[in-house]
Amino acid sequence: MSTHPEVGGQIGRFQLEAEVGHGGMGVVYQAQDAALGRRVAIKLIAPHLAEDEQALVRFRREAAAAAGLRHPGIATVYEFGEHEGRPYIVFEWIEGRTLKSALAEEGPLPLERIHAIFDQLCAALDHAHAHGVVHRDIKPANVILGSDGRATIVDFGLAWLSSAPGITTNGAFFGTPAYMSPEQIQGLALDGRSDLYSLAVLLYEMLAGRPPFDAPSTAALLHKQLHAAPPPIAEFRRDLPAPIGRALKRALSKEAGNRFPTAEALARALRGESPAPSQHPQGQSDGPALLRIKPWMGGGLLAAMGLGVLALAVSSLVNPEPARTPTPKPSTPTGVVSAGVPQAMLSSPTEGGLWSAPAGNPAQTGFVVAGLPSQDPDPRWFHQETEPHTGLAVGGGMVIYGANPAEGGGILRALNWTNGEVAWEVNLGADIPSAPVIHPSLNLVYASTDAGEIYSFDLAGEWRWVRTTVEMSGVVWGGVTVAPDGSLNAATDRGWIHSIEPAAGSLNGSADLAAMDVFVRRPAVIGSFVLAAGAGGSLQALDRASLHAAWTTRLPSHATTPPVVLEDAGLLFVGEQDGTVQAFTLATGGEVWSWHDGSTVVGLASEGLQVYIALASGQVVALDPWDGDEIWRVNVGGTISAPPLTDGSLVLVTTDAGQIR
Repeated sequence: MSTHPEVGGQIGRFQLEAEVGHGGMGVVYQAQDAALGRRVAIKLIAPHLAEDEQALVRFRREAAAAAGLRHPGIATVYEFGEHEGRPYIVFEWIEGRTLKSALAEEGPLPLERIHAIFDQLCAALDHAHAHGVVHRDIKPANVILGSDGRATIVDFGLAWLSSAPGITTNGAFFGTPAYMSPEQIQGLALDGRSDLYSLAVLLYEMLAGRPPFDAPSTAALLHKQLHAAPPPIAEFRRDLPAPIGRALKRALSKEAGNRFPTAEALARALRGESPAPSQHPQGQSDGPALLRIKPWMGGGLLAAMGLGVLALAVSSLVNPEPARTPTPKPSTPTGVVSAGVPQAMLSSPTEGGLWSAPAGNPAQTGFVVAGLPSQDPDPRWFHQETEPHTGLAVGGGMVIYGANPAEGGGILRALNWTNGEVAWEVNLGADIPSAPVIHPSLNLVYASTDAGEIYSFDLAGEWRWVRTTVEMSGVVWGGVTVAPDGSLNAATDRGWIHSIEPAAGSLNGSADLAAMDVFVRRPAVIGSFVLAAGAGGSLQALDRASLHAAWTTRLPSHATTPPVVLEDAGLLFVGEQDGTVQAFTLATGGEVWSWHDGSTVVGLASEGLQVYIALASGQVVALDPWDGDEIWRVNVGGTISAPPLTDGSLVLVTTDAGQIR
């Protein structure tokens, strides 16, 4: 005698039309809701579980988890009820087949179709995570491909709700082994990044026609999930763009902290796109928010005559042609523009607004390409410089930079953004070694000199304050850094780190690190840390509040770049004189990887997907930020004289070739 209601019978007001699935947890029916005239799916718990308290809790949790979600990519729960002592859930009916069936029938799917399915699943998972729900059983059998092209996630039977943390405990083992994350296998606390691992396994299977791991026993399979590296997807699909392989590699990281923080970030990386503006993902315990990239790129002296910007299309350099040196055109102040550079790349700042530099806050980087001669072949204005000048800062309708005449005496000069005319200039009496910095909220500009002073002016050129070399205990060669809370930080060539009140210039705190190193690069300020790379080969992390050392590590050569930080990834990168780039953990300073080239590292930048290295030899190299693998390399021609900038689609480097390309 059947333990389930017969087809043709009823559960409540629902007429059972067909049994469409069954398993250890129960049975699923196609049914008709006569009252509302619609087809539904009904999931009825198995009889032997009707008195199992844990099973009942999980079943009710599935209903609660799905009922709280309203998204086209998640099956809608209509109601929850009880039939002859057994609970049931009524879902929307989706006409179609499972992704598991599609893969069994078709094998690997076309890339365009994969993107269409995957984008929908990513949006659905991000919605669930934002509402505190972790699915915990993402796999092809739990994805329905509708006849209308819709992809829908079903079966929240293992879902975890952040609003009900006591339902399950650490140590419980639930899930499907081939798709389980390492932390899920180990029974550890989970967040949304566990689902993203399972989603990456599902993606791998859509691409390759098989999951990344296979084994003759469950124990062997779980061991591979925990310890084995997945075969590169290129072994199965030669037609895939390089960003897919890199994104999959990261998404299948054993450590949750090394994965993408959101499904959207993963989807964008698959297409070779840069991260979207930061949104804090929900459903994560101590997990990172969407990468809030802080590309701490130092300002450097730029050659005024023949200064150029070379824009490298990142997407076209994934598999670059053999490196070749472009034929330099005659050096002209306005440069030459190719059709490949989008006008939006360096869009004009609003009057009175701060320039939005690619990949970073110009108040922090101190180097902005805004004031370079316009990328428009017919610029609206052009200002001829005869002296070498620093990098630029733009804000408040001004383009501000330091000019250093041969006869000495650095000039802080402000041009009117509208017409390029000199609005004001001040002779500071000594060379200005680094780019000025504009405070984003106070509309003050800061410039340091090689005589050891730091000056502050308002954007009308009125003097506000000055700190002397005696007060600063040395020269601030790299200029100041604006911290996220608005305070200033500076490092000196006598080994002092200072915290400065930005409006009046008073010292909030100072630390003497001369016994360990001296500093000629601007510090980076991120989270609770002030990070400083010393001229003697040290890398220091100081607590921002106390300026006490949190950790110190040694570099094989002295740093030639300030630290570049990926805050939410917990990584920082430093370039060095001997051509080394090293990656360290932000929390402890432990080395993650090291890369070496024979040419001095001029600058670093990152948008989160890759680390871009500018070498003095004229080479630009892209590395994987997670393991230091070289992704591409190109010779841009000429001498690179300043750190690169990137917005994720282009990398801009200054050269002496006189080109904007």
